[in-house]
Amino acid sequence: MKLIPGAGTVTGGAIGAAVASSFTYAMGEAWLAVVERVAAGGLRGLDGMLDTEQIRGDFLAELRRRVPRLR
Repeated sequence: MKLIPGAGTVTGGAIGAAVASSFTYAMGEAWLAVVERVAAGGLRGLDGMLDTEQIRGDFLAELRRRVPRLR
């Protein structure tokens, strides 16, 4: 890569874009799974209000499932 000017920059940009788009897609899919549960009437507390801690926990669990290296 050092022999071709700009090749490293282009390669690095392509890799960065691929990682960013994959992560964004995983976040969207995780959020969609949570929103589907909310729409189905789930994730409500005893008072009938949305349980924000449960929503947060479910989102993080879904995200971890979709991005295995995320801790």
